[in-house]
Amino acid sequence: QGAAAMAASAAAEAAASEGAQISEEEAAIYDRQIRLWGVEAQRRLRSSRILFCGFRGLNAEICKNLVLGGVSVTIQDAEAVLEEDLGANFFLKPDAVGSNRAEAAVAQVQELNPLVSVSSLTAPVEELDAEKLKQFTLICASSLSLDQAKALNARCREAGIAFYLADAFGFSAYMFCD
Repeated sequence: QGAAAMAASAAAEAAASEGAQISEEEAAIYDRQIRLWGVEAQRRLRSSRILFCGFRGLNAEICKNLVLGGVSVTIQDAEAVLEEDLGANFFLKPDAVGSNRAEAAVAQVQELNPLVSVSSLTAPVEELDAEKLKQFTLICASSLSLDQAKALNARCREAGIAFYLADAFGFSAYMFCD
């Protein structure tokens, strides 16, 4: 057996001994993560559902990292892909200009990790009420106006869901967590 196969087998055995249900395939893919923080943490990542509101450069990067780590995501964006998006969002291709940003990115995001669920939501952020938000573990918002961000945060509080708001502008950035 190769080193990777032996490590995957060891990770699967560790998962079984800790009572977590991690398949051999997951153990092979997430082996380093499991060795770093354990099976229970990987199981918690796997059971998370994150909604990305606004899918421009920063959220695309965050989404990539979480999907590679085993987190299922929904991408919400009601806007069309602009030519300027192509320079900051590596999931968008030139032929997507004019189409919905969330729908244009889903297939490329899914290619990163076939073990997670990736879906899109094209409704405007204002239409996401507390009831719709309850299916998510965390909301990661970007590229929203202040009024949109405050209203979405209020609905997340009502639903008991963590809310993260961030954006980057060249060398300047901000982040808000509630």
